[in-house]
Amino acid sequence: MAEKKLIVGNWKMNTDVGTAEDLIMDISEGHIDDSLAEVVICPPHVFLEQLHLILADNKDNQLKLGVQNLSWEETGAITGDISVLMVKDWAQYAIIGHSERRKYFAETNVLINKKIKLCLKYNLIPILCVGESRLLTGDVVELGRDLNEGLVGLTQDELKRVVVAYEPIWAIGTGNPATPHYANKVMGNIRNWLKDEFGFDVAENIRILYGGSVDDKNAGDFLHEEHIDGLLVGGASLKAKTFVKIVNSCKINN
Repeated sequence: MAEKKLIVGNWKMNTDVGTAEDLIMDISEGHIDDSLAEVVICPPHVFLEQLHLILADNKDNQLKLGVQNLSWEETGAITGDISVLMVKDWAQYAIIGHSERRKYFAETNVLINKKIKLCLKYNLIPILCVGESRLLTGDVVELGRDLNEGLVGLTQDELKRVVVAYEPIWAIGTGNPATPHYANKVMGNIRNWLKDEFGFDVAENIRILYGGSVDDKNAGDFLHEEHIDGLLVGGASLKAKTFVKIVNSCKINN
């Protein structure tokens, strides 16, 4: 498991250009200790270039950018979609298979697998989101299907580059997160599943994040758990001071 935590802020469909610029500046100037955490911001894709330029002007900045979604095709007649070729020069990460994409856009594991392979082809790190729809007391049957179908066909080296984000669907945006103990139990089961399927080396190199109603009050408790390598943060990433507190809560657990 990684020594440095990975904290990802997913802005979802929020901010206009001015708000996005102010927010990225406030976060980048928020005294983040990048020796403890790798920090990724996933804004709406239309702001990627502008935010990339802002961050590039700050030589001390350590923030990275990611996209919230990608097409399963490199190019083509897919009106309104986002190609990996359009964002690869600005982003280092890509959120793939978020539950909102699965629910509202009926994204299947077949499409998600294609997206992951495109990310890896163009050196973007895919963050594969999985999560059970109801409380299953740590069972990974539902998660195992999504993991197996999402990761099929990847080499050992490719698998090691993937990040898995465990987001219980019943906790996302509800204000009722999983308990740190429950999340750690499920994520330990996910790591054991990865070990059984792909071997010890892959399981130990894949970073597993928790997401679902994370805020500055509970972040430290999650990061204290053995199997939690970082956090995928939604609404709380839209408040610079709150997000910086979440990132710096890694200090407690170093």
